[in-house]
Amino acid sequence: MSKKKVWHLISNRWNSAITEYALSSARSLAEVGVENLFSPLVNSPAEKRAKQYGLQVSSFKGFSAKDVGKYREIFKTFNPDAVFTYGGPETFLTRFTPSKGKNFRFRGNEVSTSFLSSLNQRLSHTHVEKIIVPGSSLLRDCRKIFGDERVASIILGCSSAEYSPNLAARKKDRPRLMIFGRFDPVKGHKEFMQIFRGVLDIWPKNAPLPQLIIAGEPANVSVTDLTEAAQKTGLNEDLVVVRAGRFPDVAEMMSSVSVGVVSSLGSEQICRVAEEFLLCGTAVVVSGVGSLDDVLFESAGFSFGGRTESEAATKLVHLLLRTHQETDQMRLERAKIAGDHFSFSTMGKALLSVCDV
Repeated sequence: MSKKKVWHLISNRWNSAITEYALSSARSLAEVGVENLFSPLVNSPAEKRAKQYGLQVSSFKGFSAKDVGKYREIFKTFNPDAVFTYGGPETFLTRFTPSKGKNFRFRGNEVSTSFLSSLNQRLSHTHVEKIIVPGSSLLRDCRKIFGDERVASIILGCSSAEYSPNLAARKKDRPRLMIFGRFDPVKGHKEFMQIFRGVLDIWPKNAPLPQLIIAGEPANVSVTDLTEAAQKTGLNEDLVVVRAGRFPDVAEMMSSVSVGVVSSLGSEQICRVAEEFLLCGTAVVVSGVGSLDDVLFESAGFSFGGRTESEAATKLVHLLLRTHQETDQMRLERAKIAGDHFSFSTMGKALLSVCDV
């Protein structure tokens, strides 16, 4: 029996969450025995990363009407069972797919459900078999536009080989929380400091004080911005530590803390960081925006979406005290459950099921 084949086309120019989902789709399908062809823009982050992962790559200089000939030529040569697109320009190209019923579009950004926008979306996707979304938030909105049967939700898959518990990295002298990712206002660092301040206000006097670690690369917020915000909130350098840069072993960092924090104020339709913490066996607290709540299972942690700062702080105190004392076996069990939900294998099987190839 010959291998199934899937062709991925992505016009995204940045190393964004959409790029992450496209690469994970190809890697996940490879894990379940599918042959993938990955077609990003020339010199894009997606191209560089796809080659690093060992994917078969055939890049495009653009995805416009003048590229129809190249598209049809590659299609006939590769002869895919399904074509996945991740943006508008390449979805336009798939109007010229020689065979019907092979086009699948991923949507990872918020969509408008207004009448005119919905009509335009339906017209531009008449040739698309199904719309794939990463979580429940977009599932609701896209089903309003395309109908229940044409939209399926498949959560992002992550590499269990790259993200797994490093039990030796656990720091047990005091509870620690970590916000990991780029320093940007939308990530909610400053807002979460208010919740952390509330945690300290009700922290048991006989327990070692918790510490908040903020790690990542400065984008639209600097290290100075964060340290000044901490000081204004009454948090000294022992209580809030800011680490800027790129880190060679993210899994080790994520494994070292008691709780991972995703405090974003918007977006988060693709919840990679929360999944990575959980795959490392580390519990999470999430803000509840986008599809963040989709990553939660019984032992995963909690969402502070819709809660007051006081309510969130109270729950976080209990979670920190509990996770700081939990056994290595409990961390391994959490990681195993996370693997069942977020592994490449799980994502690959779900994609095959939706596409029926």
